[in-house]
Amino acid sequence: MCFLPQIKNPLLYKARQTVFDPEFARAGTVFTPTHSPKVMAKIVVFGTLDTKGAVHQFLAERIRRQGHEVLLVDAGLRGRAQVVADLDRGEVLRRAGREEGEFAGDPKQAAALMGKALGVVLLQLFLEKRLDGVISAGGRLGMQVAVEALSGLPFGVPCVLATQVPDAVAGLVQSGKDVALFSCLVEPAGLNRIVRPVLARAASALCGMVEFGAVARWMADRPLIVASRFGHSQFGFERAQRILERAGYDVVLFTGKRAGGRVMESVIASGLVTGVLDLSTADVADAVVGGFLEAGALRLEAAGRCGIAAVVAPGGVDAVSLERGNIPSDFEGRLMLDQGGKTLLMRSSPSECREIGLLMAARINRYLGPVTVCLPTRGVSGLSGAGQPFQDQKADRILFETLESHLRKGVRVLRVKTTSEDAPFVETCVLALLENIRRHARDSEMLRGVAFFKNSSGVVIRELARLLEPLAFTEGEWVRPAGGEAEGLYCVVQGSLEVLLGEERLERLGAGQRYGERELVFGRTRPVQLRALENCEVLFLECGEFQRFCEKHPELEEAIADTLKKGGWRD
Repeated sequence: MCFLPQIKNPLLYKARQTVFDPEFARAGTVFTPTHSPKVMAKIVVFGTLDTKGAVHQFLAERIRRQGHEVLLVDAGLRGRAQVVADLDRGEVLRRAGREEGEFAGDPKQAAALMGKALGVVLLQLFLEKRLDGVISAGGRLGMQVAVEALSGLPFGVPCVLATQVPDAVAGLVQSGKDVALFSCLVEPAGLNRIVRPVLARAASALCGMVEFGAVARWMADRPLIVASRFGHSQFGFERAQRILERAGYDVVLFTGKRAGGRVMESVIASGLVTGVLDLSTADVADAVVGGFLEAGALRLEAAGRCGIAAVVAPGGVDAVSLERGNIPSDFEGRLMLDQGGKTLLMRSSPSECREIGLLMAARINRYLGPVTVCLPTRGVSGLSGAGQPFQDQKADRILFETLESHLRKGVRVLRVKTTSEDAPFVETCVLALLENIRRHARDSEMLRGVAFFKNSSGVVIRELARLLEPLAFTEGEWVRPAGGEAEGLYCVVQGSLEVLLGEERLERLGAGQRYGERELVFGRTRPVQLRALENCEVLFLECGEFQRFCEKHPELEEAIADTLKKGGWRD
């Protein structure tokens, strides 16, 4: 779909489209383990079977003895597999749309190619509910395959790796995957008295992981909110955490840049999160300007794809992190603060703040769920407050104006007269998030009350919810002026209104009721009027918007046709 990154391989495209559409991501969901310890799990054992066949066969047998189903996958690079695989190298490549002839050349390139192909297969197995955990063993090339292959799996899938080069998978660990490393003194190339015990412990560890809550549906009695924080905002976040916990949520805080941002995005993408309080986006500034603590191209992406409620603030974008001794010549003469160690902070310029605002707006505009942007008008960090070294009102003003002017309609913007590290700012953001969570649940429930939306996927519902326009009317005000036409779907959120045909009242609508389903479906209108009987709030879905939406989602047209057939509606 349009909000996903472009992926040439259609299988991977379909897989990624589905993995970000978890039905269990709705507010208030109670998560339970996939199975109890007595139920068989599905484990994938993969590796370079052309060089380490006996090692992976040993892993497979140890796991089978624990009563679990094993799929042995060959991720070899060139030679013939030493043991018989359940899924051979050619099949892995075929499922990913690749060919063995592409393996000619540098071994590192071959490892990268195989890793990408295997990643497609693993993700597809996960989506088909045929993968509860993954294990592999190998040296540097084997771990390169593993890093590529496992990077596409969501947070919560247990992964165990045994290797003598743990640094080869450091990036995977930092990216927020559930990875357990078992270090070997030597390369696990054969079954000897050093390697065998390590492999046995690794296999037993994975069995324990999958037996007590696998596949990213761990047991939780409360919905989860993730938050990013930074600087000296500890007091504000302690207050925010108490508010959220009293409201019935678990809260997980991510601190710092780089790894913190990557891990948070990975957790959000798992589908286990109800809301996101993203107040520290300093890593976006590093990505735009050239700092060394940027969190990667997927920052501010996962919440948008999952369609969950969010609040975002440009917290900390005034400070770009530079590495001492490795500062580009272009930055010479810029205002910098020494943070000790290897880090220097450089104040972002007005022109850079404009680019930061453009990037943030572009990514926030793709959010499917309710999102609010909070702007701390007295400083995007404590360093930018009155009298502080990074105070630059022009840069902050350009940042705020850029964000506000480029955010799409429907994104709420709140200006708060504090710095981003003050407790009142954090509390304002928390209250905005709770409101967005309520709105998300309300809008989804309202849409699912419409017969032909009832069985629609979570992605369709979230995209439709983004098209709803909130309207407010006072008592006696025309919701649709007399003489006009009811050109869409009206959903009453609060209060009541009446449907009139001339002077005759056709019906009275209260909270939770709707008018206009037929007009929405048939694209034709009726000469009726709608008038507020009291102060009321209404969500409106315009016919033209809906017709354009249906063109992108032909499966919705089929659902509508089926509903009309069963319900006996007539145009």
